[in-house]
Amino acid sequence: MYAVYVNNTLIQGAYLHVKKDSIEIDDIIEARTTGKFTIVDVIGNQAYYQGTPVSVYDDSSNLIFAGFVATSKARRLGPASSMLEHDLTLIDNHYIADKRIAACSYTSPVNLLTNGSFENGDPPTGWAAGTGATLSRVTSPVKIGAYSLKVLINSPSNAYAQQTINAVPYRGQTVTLGCWINSAVTNNGTLYYWEDAWININSATTSFDGLWHWITFTTTVSAGANTIYISLSGLTVGAVYFDGAILVVGSLSPQNGPLSCGYIINDLITQYLAAEGVTVGLVQDGATLNTCVFNYVPVSQAIDELATASNFIWYIGYDRKLYFLDRNTFTAPFAVTSNMIWTFSNGGFTRGNSQYRNQQYVRGAKATTALQTESQKGDGVSRAFTVSYPVAKAPTSITVNSVAKTIGIKGVDTGKDFYWAKDDTVIAQDSSGTLLGTGDTFAIQYYGEYEIVAVATSDDQVAAQHAIEGAGTGIVEEVEVAKSVTDQATALNDALALLAEYAVQGQQFEFVIYQSGLKSGQMVPVTYAPHGLNNTSMLIEQIKTQRINNHFEYTVTAVTGPALGDWSEYFKKLEVIGKSFVTDVMVGDASTSLVRLKQFSETWTWTQTLTPTIIVCNSPASSLFPDTGIYPC
Repeated sequence: MYAVYVNNTLIQGAYLHVKKDSIEIDDIIEARTTGKFTIVDVIGNQAYYQGTPVSVYDDSSNLIFAGFVATSKARRLGPASSMLEHDLTLIDNHYIADKRIAACSYTSPVNLLTNGSFENGDPPTGWAAGTGATLSRVTSPVKIGAYSLKVLINSPSNAYAQQTINAVPYRGQTVTLGCWINSAVTNNGTLYYWEDAWININSATTSFDGLWHWITFTTTVSAGANTIYISLSGLTVGAVYFDGAILVVGSLSPQNGPLSCGYIINDLITQYLAAEGVTVGLVQDGATLNTCVFNYVPVSQAIDELATASNFIWYIGYDRKLYFLDRNTFTAPFAVTSNMIWTFSNGGFTRGNSQYRNQQYVRGAKATTALQTESQKGDGVSRAFTVSYPVAKAPTSITVNSVAKTIGIKGVDTGKDFYWAKDDTVIAQDSSGTLLGTGDTFAIQYYGEYEIVAVATSDDQVAAQHAIEGAGTGIVEEVEVAKSVTDQATALNDALALLAEYAVQGQQFEFVIYQSGLKSGQMVPVTYAPHGLNNTSMLIEQIKTQRINNHFEYTVTAVTGPALGDWSEYFKKLEVIGKSFVTDVMVGDASTSLVRLKQFSETWTWTQTLTPTIIVCNSPASSLFPDTGIYPC
């Protein structure tokens, strides 16, 4: 027997029960699962509020929905009746991420290595092979991004991938080297660091178990060092895989090198969602970013952006576990065959993809300039000094007549000599400062920013579309507006991720079954001869669950390619893009510095000493009366 619980109370009985055939649940991938049902309240003394927990179980006691009340509408059945019907609309556990606001930022450490993620070139650019090794870029196994480095050791002598760095700027500084290493054969992957003629040698080795291991160590660059050598190698003949190699000044952040979307997801859970009972289900690494800023936006919106960058899906399960993963991660518990599909269902088979594109533009992103050094003379009147680029981050230095000045953030700090704001070209002098005259020189070192456009093309899909259209170029273009991208590489990564999702001709199959267990986001093999499906792997986009004639019925929508959506969504997106050419958007306000309020308590103890002065007033009496030197108060 199915069961419905509201606020942990079973809605079942003579005086309080769920109205027959009123249960309906829509489980939609990359969207909020919603539902509704009606409660019959015979006595008429119940009330249901937004945020009240709800859970629904099917006839086999399987949990098919867990979430919250979104709205509750009560109707009295007749003017003289006390009986009420409560129409409840439901929202799933994404409500938890919707109601919390993220105000945080993340920055990947500056990697001194070129192409440390091995995403560019095959063999990867920037890496030289020793005479005993062959280098190649591979798609499996991969730890971060789309590729890793394969070092095939043909001979143990001179078998390595090597890169050199000018050591002079880093003399005397602490540096940290790290890399993910995977060795599936009897071959220990090894990470080497040395300087000049085998000076200051450091190394670390991992075990050979076919798993990824993070290897890292810290050293100090020698005072007289000229060249740093980084080598990725193994000890015996065979293949070793490397990913996410990074060399930084100082220590590495806890995310183990490059900043992955998965690291950010885990941090968002820790900062905002753990207090709501959300824990980690499965969080994969996803894309690698340089910078990520969430400026007072819902946590759900922040995760949406990370999922887009990684071409992932995400959801908070009925058990309040958060999942952030590749679409192919979970498979359905059973395959769908022709004999399971209700023949008379009003389903259908659709070919097309309203979001199809084979050339993707990403605009609105901003890249950071090299360090800019500018100077100008005062005029004795103005306190505003305009620089050539909008400022990307806190200026490195500001001087007046070569004397260093203090720097603060506009609208936040006080008591500083000069103030800046992100995306602003004007540096403001404090109102209490001495105006700079024509003989005074204002000088600033800062990093500016400028707008960029990234474009990625799927040549195979362009050719395929040209064959379909029969004329023209075959190019189908789309524009997306970057919301949190601050460099060219990340913008290109976003473009490639969007192509991976949408550069495919989609198929959509809608059918009805009576067997429970399927969920949106699962990959399910489908066999249905009338539409040419033969064990075809399809992504479950949507499941509509309805209680009809005392049993549950499941209407399943499965797709190949991206979730098809509908054309109204496509035109809605076009409208948003059109507006974005006027006003760029990001995750939060791009022109506002991220300011986080720190709450704290403090006990103040007051001590005060008072010395009273007693004034005696004269009062008229028989022997005392007013005079020129005596008068009453």
